[in-house]
Amino acid sequence: GATEADREKLLSQGGLRIYTTADLDLQRAAEAARDSTLPQNVSGIDSAIVTMDPSNGNVLAMVGGKDFFGPSAYAKVNLADGDGRQTGSSAKPIGLAAALSAGWELTKTYPAPKSIELPIPGLKEPWKVKGGGDDSDVTLITATEQSYNTVYAQLILELGPDKFVD
Repeated sequence: GATEADREKLLSQGGLRIYTTADLDLQRAAEAARDSTLPQNVSGIDSAIVTMDPSNGNVLAMVGGKDFFGPSAYAKVNLADGDGRQTGSSAKPIGLAAALSAGWELTKTYPAPKSIELPIPGLKEPWKVKGGGDDSDVTLITATEQSYNTVYAQLILELGPDKFVD
């Protein structure tokens, strides 16, 4: 439609068929999990939830934060799709799933230094990563439990960033 009113009329009265992969029961469960887990009325604490069908990648439920439609400008980002903030440690389970799909074992070990510099093919400067353990070797289980960035950086490079993204 040429105007916003035309578009709203088309959307609500135009006979459009809108298909979604959303599962409303899972969506309600995700919202309930967020509400029962996060402390109420505490700023700076947030969460995101994405439930996907692993067989085809369809998104079944998505909660992008605590209160997107509330008054706080801080909450007006969708944390589930990376809009506005870095994904941080929430990407680690995705990397773990990619590694397991590629045949890695949960018992595979990596060094877990506090910081590490990793060469990136085609770049002059190394990738400087902080956030590890005490230099001992740890399993992927421990690296995930402790959220070791240095281990996951090594995993991504060994696995291949393309497989991680896929």
